[in-house]
Order: sequence, then C-alpha cells, then structure tokens
Amino acid sequence: MTAYWQGFGGTATVQPYQHDFPARMPDGRFLNMRLRPLDGGETAVADLVITHASFLVLDALADWLARALRPHRPEVLLGLPALGHVLAAETARRLSLPSWVPFGSVADRWQEPGAESPPPARFAPEAGLARTLLLDPLGLPRLRDRRVVLVDDLLRKGHKFRRALQLLEEQGIRPVAVAAAMTQGDAWRSVLPAKTTVVAAFATPLLRLAVVGGKTGWVVREDTVAWDVCPLFRQGLARPGAPRLVTANDQDVIADLPDGA
Repeated sequence: MTAYWQGFGGTATVQPYQHDFPARMPDGRFLNMRLRPLDGGETAVADLVITHASFLVLDALADWLARALRPHRPEVLLGLPALGHVLAAETARRLSLPSWVPFGSVADRWQEPGAESPPPARFAPEAGLARTLLLDPLGLPRLRDRRVVLVDDLLRKGHKFRRALQLLEEQGIRPVAVAAAMTQGDAWRSVLPAKTTVVAAFATPLLRLAVVGGKTGWVVREDTVAWDVCPLFRQGLARPGAPRLVTANDQDVIADLPDGA
C-alpha cells in the first residue's frame, strides 16, 4: 500500500491517474495524494488526511498557509473541528500569534444558550454522523473585535465554513478570511457568501472518469482548479522550470499561470 502525505517529490505521473494524484506545491514539488471517488463513481477528489501527514509535510503546509495569510494581518485563528485544529495551531505559531481558538463539535454542559449553530453537512457520512458546530464561550473574548481567520484542513463543498460563518455572525464576529491547506475543486463557490475571502496554500481539481489511450482512469477537470485563491501561486513562488503535470501525449494538463492570474 502506498504511504500518502509523507514527503514531496519532483516529478508527476501521466494521466489518466489510477489511485494517486500528484498535487503541485507552491515550491514546484509534488505531494502524492490518494484519489477518492465520490458518490456515483464518476468524479474523484485528491484526498488529504492531515493527521496522517508526516511532520515534514505538516510543517510545509503550515509554513505556506501562514505566508499566504500574512497580508490579511490575522490576530487570531479559529480552527474548525477536527482536522482544522491541527492546521490552525501550527499556522498560528508561524504567524507569531500567542494562541488560537478551537471551534467545538460536541455540546458541553457549560455551553451558553444560543451559541449552537444549525447542524452542518455530515462530516463523516460513512458513519452516519452529523456533528453540530458550537462556539466555546471561553474563547469568545479572544474573538471579539479581532481580525479572525477561520481555518480548516481542506475546502470542498463549503458547508462547514458557511455554518461557522453564520454562527459567528450571530455573535457579531466577521472573519477577515477563511483558510485551508487545500481546495478540492470549486463547488464551494456557490455555497460560501459572495464576499468571503478564501485563502489556500494549494489547489486540487475534481477528476472525471475517462478513457485515455485505451486506459481507463481519472483525468483532471481543469476548470475546477481554484488557483485564484492560492496567492503563493499567483505570486509566482513556484520554482522556475518546475515539473508540470503531463498527459499521455506530453501536453500540459495544468499550464503555467498567466501574469496576474
């Protein structure tokens, strides 16, 4: 079995992909990621389970996200449960913040009345679970009148972020941005409020099932890669001449971004 999320490489494989996807990082290297088919089996995403990532990978992701967030001058990071907690803590350290605040997902006896949001999208549908977001009253004083950034490990549909934003709005808190290590496609665009500022370290596409050169596998849907929310790519941080994804015909799948993209 392939060991995912353990290190970076300098080359990419050719489409169609079978089980893995080489995601391009801000420094031009690639992170080998597991492909996970979605319901229906015609679409797949590149998966990141940050709790299984090596320290080398986690450190790099937190470094890149912190660098991407600095222009927004965050004063406190609010981590979404559960994997967003891991990334929020590491990113807050790199921003030289004194602490971070965790969003909760299980009601506690000391929870303030009215501090619970409507149930969000299922976080673990395979287990039949639908957790409920809540704000820890102990963390509220550190959020009020501060430049807050919501952090999660990844952004795909956007329902969890939207629920969190609704709950914060009820408390009079308006984050300056929502942030994730990666985006999975761009379905979240139609879910998050129109003026939401989204920041990610890198982007991954949705992939569709196709036959290329007589071989069945997964190919990139280029129109779903959200490079526009990845400032490190827009700023051209990727190394010049870094390897790019190629098709079976040696054509670029993800071309170099145009100036000002």
